[in-house]
Amino acid sequence: EKSGFFRGGVSYAGFFPILGISGQSGTRSTTYRDFGGTEHRTSWNEKSIRAGFTIPLNFTKGLYHMSAAVRASASHVEVGGKSVTEAWDVNNGSFTPLTYEADFSAGMQWMRDIHPRWGQFVSIAYSHSPFKADDYKGSLFSVLGTFYFPGSVPSHGIWLQAGYERQDVVNYRFASRMRFPRGYDAVFHASLFKASMNYDFPIWYPDLHLWSLLNVQRLRANIFYDMAEGHDVSQLRRYHSGGAELVTDVNLFSLPFLIDVGVRASWLAAQKKWVTEFVIGSGL
Repeated sequence: EKSGFFRGGVSYAGFFPILGISGQSGTRSTTYRDFGGTEHRTSWNEKSIRAGFTIPLNFTKGLYHMSAAVRASASHVEVGGKSVTEAWDVNNGSFTPLTYEADFSAGMQWMRDIHPRWGQFVSIAYSHSPFKADDYKGSLFSVLGTFYFPGSVPSHGIWLQAGYERQDVVNYRFASRMRFPRGYDAVFHASLFKASMNYDFPIWYPDLHLWSLLNVQRLRANIFYDMAEGHDVSQLRRYHSGGAELVTDVNLFSLPFLIDVGVRASWLAAQKKWVTEFVIGSGL
């Protein structure tokens, strides 16, 4: 969405199920088309608090990890500062959406593998606003699957991803749970199908240390192709992009997770142009 927010939360696993509470504050943005068909971007402010539970299930045996989880949560969301309003929009208001999630993951991974050598991850989620007193209403259904396979040589990996989302908008648009095709700015569609193919491989293991502040573990590359189809009431739009990513896996302050920092070059087929982006995140 090219917007940002801060989020923090805590969970307690001393009971079954796991209980959690979190809050976030920041901005949201989306695209819309005027009566002439011209596309515009608009944004608004949003802050929320969320509470829920997770039922974790572990089926791991031996080297092959297998687990599942079921989650449910309720949020209180406050919306304000909208520059463009939907039909029946109060511009400043609040609502209480409910979210239900289920996911399944399985895989096997060695130390030098970038992703699981063999693996599957499937996630299903549904968010909606069922209460009559809410100022905002809408719903989002999302399903996403990622599948991992070994590459042509050890430590190389292939991963395929496919997902589908559908939003029923009254006067609120939920944030997408899928990454838009790389190289494009995210565009809102009532329904969106996306698929991608990736070939990931390591280039160098420098293992460079700067005391306990920084550890550069690995330099790797990823060759990708993304495609998507977005549907609206009477319109279909297709997106195609392909390119490469050069990423460094970095560990900061000896924290137990990696941050990916790098650069991405994407060829947008329809526009016939290259787009270069700086990327930072986790699990790119």
